[in-house]
Amino acid sequence: TGDCLMSNYWNAEDETKKAIRKNKALPHINRLYSTGDIFRKDEDGMLYYMCRKDEQVKYNGYRIELTEIENQIMKLTEIYEVAALVNKNTPINEELILFYSTRKNSTNNLNIREFCQENFPKYMIPRKYIKLAQFPKNSNGKIDKNKLKQYIESNN
Repeated sequence: TGDCLMSNYWNAEDETKKAIRKNKALPHINRLYSTGDIFRKDEDGMLYYMCRKDEQVKYNGYRIELTEIENQIMKLTEIYEVAALVNKNTPINEELILFYSTRKNSTNNLNIREFCQENFPKYMIPRKYIKLAQFPKNSNGKIDKNKLKQYIESNN
């Protein structure tokens, strides 16, 4: 926890109710801060980290929200779809990868790298930019990030 962890909740009752929850799992602790981490509890009461419920990742020592990158890129009118992923196949050299597709009638000179350099802190700038004609979709019609991860693995 840092000095600023709770500053956004000062005089914001609705946000506080979402983030601070009554604790039912650990009787010795009254309230818990919802971090977005998902854990499982074993029969001995030990907690094990499973995953996150959002798209926050730790990349080069910084916590970043991948959807924040995606939402900013979607502001470019030429962009049709976008997905940001962190390739962790090489633990020494992680890379932030941005997949994107453009609108069919897009004729503008698109420089996503330049846009990122102007709008993101250095640690949030993707290392690779991969243009796709079409994104893989899951059965719900959403971008299938697992297939994008497979694409990364097969092209390394």
